[in-house]
Amino acid sequence: MNSATLVLNFAKDFFIGFIAAAVWVVPLIDFLYKMKFLATHKLMKNGVNKIFFKINKERAKIGTPSLGGILIWLTTPAVWWFLFKTPLARALAISFFFIGLYGFVDEVFTQFFIKRSEKYRLLSETFGFRAFKLLTMFLLFTAVAYLVVSYLGVSSFWFLGYKIPLPMWAIPILAFFMLTSSYATEIIDGVDGLSTGLYLITLVGFLALNLAFPNTFMAYGGHSIGELLAVLMGVLIVYLYFNIPPARVFMGSPGALPMGAIFLLVALYTDTVEAFLFFILIFILDLATSVLQILSVKIRKKRLFAIAPIHHYFQHKGWPDAKVTMRAWLVQILLVALGILVQVYVKTHF
Repeated sequence: MNSATLVLNFAKDFFIGFIAAAVWVVPLIDFLYKMKFLATHKLMKNGVNKIFFKINKERAKIGTPSLGGILIWLTTPAVWWFLFKTPLARALAISFFFIGLYGFVDEVFTQFFIKRSEKYRLLSETFGFRAFKLLTMFLLFTAVAYLVVSYLGVSSFWFLGYKIPLPMWAIPILAFFMLTSSYATEIIDGVDGLSTGLYLITLVGFLALNLAFPNTFMAYGGHSIGELLAVLMGVLIVYLYFNIPPARVFMGSPGALPMGAIFLLVALYTDTVEAFLFFILIFILDLATSVLQILSVKIRKKRLFAIAPIHHYFQHKGWPDAKVTMRAWLVQILLVALGILVQVYVKTHF
């Protein structure tokens, strides 16, 4: 398949995803308002960092509905499933749907119970509850990892010229990395337009690699993996239109949580793990600031940052949302470009 055909297919599938999302995005947002799934003063005060509450109050975030990620969570796997009908598309669709489903259930429980009830908030802070959530997520990602290794046959991948096996006993390790990647793409969803722009830039990086190495990105049925990613980009563009500051809707876990796992699965399937490490870096760094904050509070009884993750710290320091978002986009453009360069070098020299 030549480059011109690939670009044509990318454009076609992009608009399929765009139209599939566009036809129901406004009714969805209206429904979220009607259901009063809003960030309110009372909801946000319960168990929420005071600086975070202040940032959202000052920037008119209170009253904006969450769960806009439902658009991404339901549209993307549905189009993948019915449009491509290949083992890879089916596996990615199943993975995307069930990871998003977990995010949806968790978000609904958090918004309607934990943040509105002192009883449930105290329960959510117990070790047992947190351990249960972590175990549930780990089991979910273990099932996804098993699907990839057994159903798709991804029993190994190449890294810096070395073939790394993925035996059955390595499935929990793969699940851990998928879990970490997904947490990272979820936690960065905290400023209007930030996460969606970063996802789109990352997907452009994978499409560029698809053009550079079309054989590596081919899937069963004559389809390119880039075509699936183009569908996702079309859906994300529709969502981003309504998430540009000031946002009409927030994404939430249903849309953000599956992204990291999808990025990693595509990298494993196409042997582009080197590029993935650069593509995911900004998300991991943002997650790391939150982890360091928690460890500092637990060990030193003192905050490392006034607020974490780091994108909220920049808001606290007075950066407008647009500055936080656009500077993060610029950093990701550089990281993706660097990842592409490294991947091209590795594939041509190892």
